[in-house]
Amino acid sequence: MSERQLFRRRGSGFRSDARAGSHPGLRPGIALALAAALCCPALAGRGAALDMELCVQRAVSNAAARGIIGARLESAEAGVDQARARSSPKLNLRAGARYEFESGEVLGEVDGDFGESLFEFPQNAARRRAAGIGVEMAGRIEERTLCMIRNQAVKAYSAALRTAIRLELAELQAVLSAEARDSIESLADPDNELADRLKSLRAGAREAMLAAEKALAEHILARRRLANLCGFDLAEPFEPAAPEWYAAPGAPFAQCLEWALARRSDAQALHDQARIQAEGIRLARLGRWPTPGAAFGYRSPDSGDNDDMTRGLYARAYLKIPAWDAGDISAQVRRLAADRLNTLAEIERLNGEISASVARTYDAWRHAIDRLAAMREEQSPALDRAKTLAAFQSGALSRADHEQERLRARERELVLTELNLLCYEAEAELLEAIQAGRAELLAGLPMPCAAAAPTPAQGDAPGEKPEGEP
Repeated sequence: MSERQLFRRRGSGFRSDARAGSHPGLRPGIALALAAALCCPALAGRGAALDMELCVQRAVSNAAARGIIGARLESAEAGVDQARARSSPKLNLRAGARYEFESGEVLGEVDGDFGESLFEFPQNAARRRAAGIGVEMAGRIEERTLCMIRNQAVKAYSAALRTAIRLELAELQAVLSAEARDSIESLADPDNELADRLKSLRAGAREAMLAAEKALAEHILARRRLANLCGFDLAEPFEPAAPEWYAAPGAPFAQCLEWALARRSDAQALHDQARIQAEGIRLARLGRWPTPGAAFGYRSPDSGDNDDMTRGLYARAYLKIPAWDAGDISAQVRRLAADRLNTLAEIERLNGEISASVARTYDAWRHAIDRLAAMREEQSPALDRAKTLAAFQSGALSRADHEQERLRARERELVLTELNLLCYEAEAELLEAIQAGRAELLAGLPMPCAAAAPTPAQGDAPGEKPEGEP
């Protein structure tokens, strides 16, 4: 049986349940339990509770296991090892033979060198600096990725709960629509006016059923996204647990913006990229410099009179001078300089994007907090339930009206819970925009941000040569 068919089978009991005064939509946790059964048909009952912090930890562990984080930093560290290896001695050997036409002899020759890069002292220094900056850059990118994964986990966690709430709200609406329809259908001889109303109520009941089916599909999808992000097996029962009522920290907008501009790892990574490009320009220009070298070898003796000049071991030093490169170095320098200017422009663009993102997410966050506070002041689901029960017990409410009010009170309670979850989602969006942890936000984003601000790349001004260039 498909998920949709199973839901239709369950939903077909609305009419009989409504007539009997029993409403499955009122049972606590029915939406989550139903969705768990549909996602994991082999399971009966609820799974283990999953709080928000555990969800974040599972998402980070799953990302590390899948190589989403960690691989980039490992690659950069390997680049450092490679740069160090280029400045270390190497041994290159060559063996050959030559034929002497005059004597008719074949003479053997073996020679070797220690690698030209061994003596490229300024070049090797530039390579090591660039590799070290590359490690910093990779670390910043990893930090940004980790922040995004954590906040994605919070949003996925909240989405699973919110869709469960919307599923239950849709079920409640379906129950209310079914009750209204059944109250008219129960009349023995409805008049024409009631017949028109019955037609409208039947259409409303069908729409409510379709809306409930859609809510169920959205909840199943949200659970699957959460399972994929956290590495849960869909055959493994898990249930998100509703978080506590949101406590609003008092971080002002100016503090959030300052923090973001100083701490965003993607912006800092661009500064690192500009520094690497400056080292690349420096390295390209060093290609015009002469490069010293050393070699050694052995020649077998020939049959001539100058045996001492041509036999045995030898060593030699040389200077490799680039006399003409057809403009290759100049073209390389121009290309690298253009790339660097593009990076500097990208830094300016990203800073503007960060400012806009912080402003947008901060406003959404404060709006969600204000909505929750206003709703909590206006409504008290526990008080509503108590008043409804007291009115029913005193006879002021009929059983049918009591059930209707109970459904509406539950609906208001679910709406309040959803607003609470929206606060956590809005906070996650803000934390991603400013790249901060929740503990830091709750503490008011204490700065020493100046120490964490990115160091401007050498030669950031257009046309300025990187420091130390020849």
